[in-house]
Amino acid sequence: TGEWFRQELRTTLSPEIHVDGRGLMIGIRLASAAGALRVSRELLRCGYIVLTGGTQGDTLTLTPPLGISRQTLQRFSTQLHAILSLSS
Repeated sequence: TGEWFRQELRTTLSPEIHVDGRGLMIGIRLASAAGALRVSRELLRCGYIVLTGGTQGDTLTLTPPLGISRQTLQRFSTQLHAILSLSS
């Protein structure tokens, strides 16, 4: 499921956004720490708990439960894409 979800994110998001991770622990590196913080707050408003991290604070860190459904992951991916599209 982790590899599938990383590929889903890579396909859904723009090419300049770096997606990496192991299993379901995933990092999504954005252009800036301020942007990552803004996106994490928007996701929280939508019901998704996403923290920022990375050495520059520019990475969204995802640690969903192991039993999460693909449907929920797809909804997250769609919501993240919508939030990022509004900010461009």
